[in-house]
Amino acid sequence: MNKKKFIIVVIFMGILLSCDDFYDKQPLDRLSANTFWKTEIDMEMAISGVYRRMQYECVDDRIGVWDGLTDNGYAWYAWMNDFFSIARGDIVSTNALSSGMWNYCYRAIAACNNFLIHANDFESVNQELLNKYIAEVRFIRAFEYYWLTQLFGGVPLVLEPQTLETMNVPRSTKEEVLKQMYADLDFAIANLPDEAYSGHAVKGSALALKARIKLFNGDFTEAASISKQIIDGGTFSISPDYRANFLETHDQDNCPEIIFSIKFLGPDNPNPCDQTYGWWGAILPLEEFVNSHEPGDIRLKANILQPGDPWPLGESHNGPISRYFKGDEQFSGTGYNCNKWVNQETATAGTWASFGNDATHLRYAEVLLVYAEAKNEVSGPDQSIYDAINGIRNRAELDPLPDGLSKEQMREKIRNERRFELAFEGQRYFDLKRWGIIGDIIPTIPDPPSSQTTYRVWKDHFNLLPIPQSEIDKDPENLNQNPGY
Repeated sequence: MNKKKFIIVVIFMGILLSCDDFYDKQPLDRLSANTFWKTEIDMEMAISGVYRRMQYECVDDRIGVWDGLTDNGYAWYAWMNDFFSIARGDIVSTNALSSGMWNYCYRAIAACNNFLIHANDFESVNQELLNKYIAEVRFIRAFEYYWLTQLFGGVPLVLEPQTLETMNVPRSTKEEVLKQMYADLDFAIANLPDEAYSGHAVKGSALALKARIKLFNGDFTEAASISKQIIDGGTFSISPDYRANFLETHDQDNCPEIIFSIKFLGPDNPNPCDQTYGWWGAILPLEEFVNSHEPGDIRLKANILQPGDPWPLGESHNGPISRYFKGDEQFSGTGYNCNKWVNQETATAGTWASFGNDATHLRYAEVLLVYAEAKNEVSGPDQSIYDAINGIRNRAELDPLPDGLSKEQMREKIRNERRFELAFEGQRYFDLKRWGIIGDIIPTIPDPPSSQTTYRVWKDHFNLLPIPQSEIDKDPENLNQNPGY
């Protein structure tokens, strides 16, 4: 199925699945099981519905707001999934972020399980093609469990559609969930095509996600080996245009760097990132982060809107405010705005919520960073690590790293490069936690306004979010709360 056809089917399935009450009460396996799960067209529609489940807010247009929990940014809207409250240490089991991520991920997992349970019902479907679609769905299921384990640790491992009799599932350990995730990804690696990404998950998507998970869980040898396989494969490369990774107006569809993204198509199925970041300013870069960029780093302008920069979206603030960003307190508590996911060159007051920017979650630059970090931890600096990092720095128009770095010096260079390359991509928060330095950094971050400076709060048990209280109330026998909550 070509990309345009795939997106159109995603929109159709989005209309079909847009109402959560409808989805919850009559899942796909009860709509018309005797007639639906039969043909190749049914299979394409079903998998498009699975992809559609990934579009919901916590893992698409909200991806940049995760940096509001770090030294990169300030999430100043208290109503946006409680990022504002969580950053200040007000983390309770009723936070919208916990319940939102839990619900969205498990709904996507339910869609995956619905597909998988009916996979063998399709008639006259080529087995190789069927295995490809099964592999895509198992990749998506692993992707959703990645988010759940990152946030909550061990979670209920649900691998088939639930009924009233089977709906209560105890928490599995994180290790048990990881084992299933690796099994899903290994199947995906074996059955997905080894080709460039064009809308459906490919082999590189599964390899990149597995490499990230291995890195995040301290398996540096495997992380280095898997990411090196992608590098040596030559399917993906650094895009000459950094912003092509994030904006359809920069030919995102043909970006050679994207390995996996969540698809959108404006104006009927838009990603409201222009509204979320460019108009609302939902995530504001902190001044320390802005000032930490090396001179000449083009990512500063690409990722951050500074006073005096053109700002066509300013006109959409209750009339003609300004086509240049002023950085005043009315529109920015820090004096800056996020620019990464925003079509600043072309968006206007009438088009700020109509673009189809895909939400990029895996890209080749991250693979290079994963390889460099993992390889350095295993054996220290070598030429392959310099090549990986310098490839990224070259695109940013920065000088190569100096020769002769020690393992410790290289570690800091790699961590620093991750901060600027992956800013507002939902990575920094998890990086600080896995490096064990988040407790040192968070309490040093002052939030604006400067006249009423409030420093953020961190406690050791914040490494995991609380299980949503609403879920525990439904099944107190099987769901125990994470420590500290």
